[in-house]
Amino acid sequence: MRVAFAAFEAFPNHKGAGTRITQTLTALAEAGHDVHLISLPPRTNTPLPAGVTHHPLRAFASNYLERALGFRG
Repeated sequence: MRVAFAAFEAFPNHKGAGTRITQTLTALAEAGHDVHLISLPPRTNTPLPAGVTHHPLRAFASNYLERALGFRG
């Protein structure tokens, strides 16, 4: 199964949400799914879980609301 996981979050990151996303992506990939992550670009060089393809979404607006609205597109 192909799975798209979208997160309005810079990923990978070291926050609580980053830990939750990592665990979810890892579980999906280990279950044999073709996992595609859509998120804001990473802020660290932490490697992604094995079996996950990252599609970083560039959101250049400085305002949080404008970035969120850009993410929906």
